[in-house]
This record gives sequence, C-alpha cells and structure tokens, in this order.
Amino acid sequence: MDRTRSLDPTERYLSAHARRRTRQRGITPTVALLVHEWADMEVPVGGGLTALTLSLQAANEARREGIRPHLLDRARRICCLTAEDGSVVTLLHPTRRRARRYTKRGGR
Repeated sequence: MDRTRSLDPTERYLSAHARRRTRQRGITPTVALLVHEWADMEVPVGGGLTALTLSLQAANEARREGIRPHLLDRARRICCLTAEDGSVVTLLHPTRRRARRYTKRGGR
C-alpha cells in the first residue's frame, strides 16, 4: 500500500523516520525541502550516509532567487542525512560536538 499519496508534496521524499523526527524537532517540511534542494556542502558520515548542509553562499544565492530570508535562516541550522539513493533518512540540528561530524570545517 502506497501511503505517500496522502502526504504533502514536500514530504514525499522523506522516509517515515525522517517525517517523525522533523515533527519532534520542529522542522517544517518546507525548510527540510530547502536544505535538501539548496545544500552545497556534502560530508560522508559513514554507513552510506551523506550529511547535507547549506552554506552562507548557497543561502545568499537562494535569497537572490526569491526564497524568503527567514526560511533560509532556519535551513542554515539544519543538517539533512541522505542515503545513497537520495532519500532523506533524518534531519537534525547539529550542535557543539555533534556539529563537527556533519560539517566540512570540523570533520575528521
């Protein structure tokens, strides 16, 4: 049974786990979609997963394309973990020690 038909179009690319976590973490589907589509920083984190984050340059480019600034500010604070097939596994707010693993600057 395909349950994706009843979902909002912005939620169709999210796994069930990702949908649950976005609700728990207060991340709107629109912001999740922004991160997934505009992210320009990719960091492999193991297990076939890749962390996607939005840099300041990508956010500025999206702003010039007409994306609202408050959505971009939220999107810059989100990390999107994607599988090899491109599906979103989960979204999170990388903070402190955890942030090192998901960004280019602090990764090992």
